[in-house]
Amino acid sequence: MSKDKSTAKPRGKTPAESRPTQSVAETPPPGIFRTHPTAVALVFLVLSLLVFFSPMVFSGKVFLPPDNIASMSHRPYLDEVKATGEYPLWTPYLFSGMPSLGSLIAAPGTNPFSTLLAPLGPRLKPIAWYFLIGLFTFLLARRRVESRFAALMAAVAFVYCTHVIGWVMAGHNSKLATTVFLPVILLTADRLMEKPGPVNWSLMALAVGLSIVTSHMQITYYALLSAGLLMVFLTVSLLRAGKKPVHVGLAWALFGLAVVAGLGASAVVSLPVTEYSHWSIRGAEGAGLTREYATNWSFHPAEILTFFIPSFFGFGNATYWGWMPFTEAPNYMGILPLFLAILGAVLCWKDRLTKFLVALGVIGLFVSFGKEFPILYDPLFNLLPMFNKFRVPSMALILTQLAVALLAALAIDALARSANDVEHRTRTATFKRVLMIFGAILLAAGLYTMAAKGSIIGSATPRIGAPAAAEAAAMAGRNFLLVLVFFTVGAGVLWG
Repeated sequence: MSKDKSTAKPRGKTPAESRPTQSVAETPPPGIFRTHPTAVALVFLVLSLLVFFSPMVFSGKVFLPPDNIASMSHRPYLDEVKATGEYPLWTPYLFSGMPSLGSLIAAPGTNPFSTLLAPLGPRLKPIAWYFLIGLFTFLLARRRVESRFAALMAAVAFVYCTHVIGWVMAGHNSKLATTVFLPVILLTADRLMEKPGPVNWSLMALAVGLSIVTSHMQITYYALLSAGLLMVFLTVSLLRAGKKPVHVGLAWALFGLAVVAGLGASAVVSLPVTEYSHWSIRGAEGAGLTREYATNWSFHPAEILTFFIPSFFGFGNATYWGWMPFTEAPNYMGILPLFLAILGAVLCWKDRLTKFLVALGVIGLFVSFGKEFPILYDPLFNLLPMFNKFRVPSMALILTQLAVALLAALAIDALARSANDVEHRTRTATFKRVLMIFGAILLAAGLYTMAAKGSIIGSATPRIGAPAAAEAAAMAGRNFLLVLVFFTVGAGVLWG
């Protein structure tokens, strides 16, 4: 794939440079985004995070959700590790005693990335995790788009998705740390399929191992399934392009070996977890979780409305009145990224990667339905190895959210490139059609929200009480107006 040539330097002297002397340059120097586009993109990502988390960075504030407070009970155990230099395999401070590594309650010193970032302290370390998520999403997008701006938008869209950016506020730092390696595993799988060899094999094995030691097995599981799905699509593409089957077979063999090597490299975590699972509710008597317990946090299809109007079912916590027991925030991905993702799917449909991203997004969405879509979830729960050890089906939406961010980057890249006038006119016509259809859906959702305030209050009151229900209905109305403004302005800029 051709890369951005904006930074290439011309060889030899131009006619202007050959002239004797001039007091003023005839051609102004290029802007910094043209000379150092990647550096500017990453600096922008860092600055945006510092601004967003400015109370943490500059005012010394921290989040104190229940999960963070509960983790403080591990402090005596961790202090004991530091004082003795030994690693107790048993912590007596919870449930009258419990395995430490096996239950993933505490695993100090097993995550090299976490150790590397430890000097940043509890306030800056989560921000570093977010930067790494953005960095690796940027690099993954750059594999397929020429525009660094488009790749930056993919990184920003994924990092600032409410599901992802809200993890630090809920104390879900293990999710945050493991999600760093979701784009990395996809990136290395892509590289491995393109050029199977020791370097790409080693990178993938390292990514798998590091993902496991971050201690959120469910996200790692989804990442590996996603990588396998990507390789299926790339296999079809390469074979149709005339690639030799031996090349594809080697890539698949190295993929399997990389997973095995990653499991081996992370055995300090993976083996105790496997051993203890037989004694926990996730694996007693050879079974997994009960279906009822595993599917408590199923994402109801009606909550797809929150993709357009984030507060339609409240904005988490006291105002949430949807089908899950509770949630911290809606799964809102941004109205413009969502629109651009649909546009990218239409504009770039012929690309095999686009088909993969659409499939990934749809699969993530349907798996997240859990008990609300048993025709898919039940076979996975009963037949897919290890799947019945995971709860919170809505966690699968992380795949949909990454797919939306990457599809949005494809749309921006496609709009920025015009091989000729005919292609430009075709893309413009497609843009207008998608804009009108998406705008009509958004307007319909918004008008329904405005008209159904009384119904929202009536439905939410039994769950959260009248005051919170009234606040939820008011938020939904305000959200629609804000979303409409953002979408109108953003679509206008894109149209221009």
